[in-house]
Amino acid sequence: GVYFIMAKILMSTTVSPSLVTALNVALHTLTCLLTAISIDSWGRRKLLTTSCIGIITVLCIMSRSQPMLEANFFDNHSIEILLMTLVTLAYLIFYFLGMGSIPTIVALELIPVDVMHYGYAISLANFWITVWLMAAYSKEILIAIGIIAWCSLHIVVCILLLIVIWVMPETKAKPIAVADISPVF
Repeated sequence: GVYFIMAKILMSTTVSPSLVTALNVALHTLTCLLTAISIDSWGRRKLLTTSCIGIITVLCIMSRSQPMLEANFFDNHSIEILLMTLVTLAYLIFYFLGMGSIPTIVALELIPVDVMHYGYAISLANFWITVWLMAAYSKEILIAIGIIAWCSLHIVVCILLLIVIWVMPETKAKPIAVADISPVF
């Protein structure tokens, strides 16, 4: 979905695709480094909560601005491009900040130690299959259901993830079976 929106934005500009790829790689690398540095000091719960709340905010802005863009609310086309670029970049930053790799860690914390390698393999396979399916079909899905429904579904996923985050105890990336678990609240 985000890549379709980014492609839609880039189609209306003169930015070269190689520059866009370089910017995406730089943004992803920077955000992953910030996540790696901050996860030890903040903990995964605060990082994922910040990520989910940021994504929900961006999705609300995206779903509210789409009708204005379709109605040509802005007189200047460059304002539309700037707005959608900023919203898409904010989405990517919040996504990579917490939801990129941390849910895999959360899933592994729930799996018993003796079968953890199977759980990791399933989690990794699920991630790559999902990425492939989204890359192959997200444009059709987004066109079929519309941006507002797409944003609404993602908001529901973020809310469900927030519930899991706050119900599951903080384990400092150790399996629950071996972690010294403190109270949740």
